[in-house]
Amino acid sequence: MRGWLGPGGRFLRPRLAAVLVTAGFVSGSLGAVMGIAAANAALAQGLNICGSSLSLAPGDSGTCSETISDTAAPTNTSTVNVTVVVSSVSTSGGGSPTATPPVATEALLDGTSSGLQVVITDLTTGSTFALGPVSCYTDSSKTTKATYPTAAYCASTSKPQRVASSVDNAKFSNTFQIKWEFPIGAGNPYQGAAASISLTPTFTGATGGAVKGASTTRGSTTPHGGVSGASTPATGAGLPLVLSRILIVAGLALLFSGLLVWRRKGHFARG
Repeated sequence: MRGWLGPGGRFLRPRLAAVLVTAGFVSGSLGAVMGIAAANAALAQGLNICGSSLSLAPGDSGTCSETISDTAAPTNTSTVNVTVVVSSVSTSGGGSPTATPPVATEALLDGTSSGLQVVITDLTTGSTFALGPVSCYTDSSKTTKATYPTAAYCASTSKPQRVASSVDNAKFSNTFQIKWEFPIGAGNPYQGAAASISLTPTFTGATGGAVKGASTTRGSTTPHGGVSGASTPATGAGLPLVLSRILIVAGLALLFSGLLVWRRKGHFARG
């Protein structure tokens, strides 16, 4: 039965089996480690958004929505221009910058590619709205600038961004979707960090300078003017847990494939 393997074929099957078994052990072990890490949520963070608070770990993402309308006599018809300001405040987990490696030292939303990523979209018009430049400091006194991984306090406030022009204030109502993603590669500096994001609309008379209904309330599930009608955040499954399951299943498949090759080798050797 050796001939169908070709010259030297008796050496190919053991080698293939060994490779498959080794790959199976490596994949399964890596998956188990990732699963334990995901279950323990070692890098859990706090996010206050749309009037709700939730925890997230690297690889998590989600969306929520807020609806804005004019709080100043909304039953009276007048023409207004609408702008919105997006603000954020972010803190670290209170770790020491002198730790090696740095742990819990970086604010969650620090404006870098490794921190929390946020996109805000007006679902009525499809327009997107920026957070504004993020400034980071060593603490909340904002006296000393800081950069990753020791930016313990970060904040941003955008310029007023135009939402609509010359609209009926009694009928105007736009819903904004806030989408966030915490990168899978976020490291220990973000451990225990927190962030909050808010939208503040302003309604200005199109034919005058009066400011109408600047928002003072937000996060209610019952619309009552200002920033209202916040939806419950929908958070995606943590990517580490999904990858863990994939690696474990792949490891088991490789392991059994290797054992099957070894068994076939023994059968043909006896033949």
